[in-house]
Amino acid sequence: PFLLRDGSEIRVLKSAMPVEIQGETMMLEGIIDLRREKELERMARTDPLTGLLNRKGMEEHLQEYYDRAVRGEATLTLLMIDLDNFKKVNDRYGHFVGDKVLRHFGKTVKDYLREGDLVARWGGDEFLVATPSSEEKALALGKRIVASTKANCLLEPHEENPLSLSFGAAAYSPGVSLQDLLEEADAFMYGEKRKGGDCDGNGTEGKTVPETRNRAEKNAAEKRENSL
Repeated sequence: PFLLRDGSEIRVLKSAMPVEIQGETMMLEGIIDLRREKELERMARTDPLTGLLNRKGMEEHLQEYYDRAVRGEATLTLLMIDLDNFKKVNDRYGHFVGDKVLRHFGKTVKDYLREGDLVARWGGDEFLVATPSSEEKALALGKRIVASTKANCLLEPHEENPLSLSFGAAAYSPGVSLQDLLEEADAFMYGEKRKGGDCDGNGTEGKTVPETRNRAEKNAAEKRENSL
């Protein structure tokens, strides 16, 4: 511990490095306030606009969730959500309003999450939820988020709202890589976007499994055969 002038103690990291001064090598010592280091690490993993995890922060947690699913310790479903036509909001009402919409949407999603769920701002107007629950429950969560967002839009009642939302869910099954799972959720989300948005998610009716899942299940089957 390092003692401050007010008598309080903080954790620090002492470091030393050799430096050459006038032909003589001397050791330059210093201390690093670990509180500041911790804050910098948190900032590197947080989206500054919404306060949610950013892509880097989510990727670190995703690997942990994926590894647990592979070991059979938990289920894992990814829910990809996109704010359709968000560019029109920025073009029509300005970036200040656009930023308010993003912050509001991030808070809406976070308010609906349960213990163990994670949400990140994955891209500009794309958000990713990782949940240790079934695909059915993830789709139900997506529907609630859409309904709440549409009912509580920050735009004035007299203003035309160009926003719609699209989402898609993908659940882990043996043989599916984390990258395939992300691509599958993204493919289902874009399928909803092509329908016009504000749909019910990929669901089961008319569901078309992307090539990623076909490839993953084929690889898993081959792996089982080779192990016999």
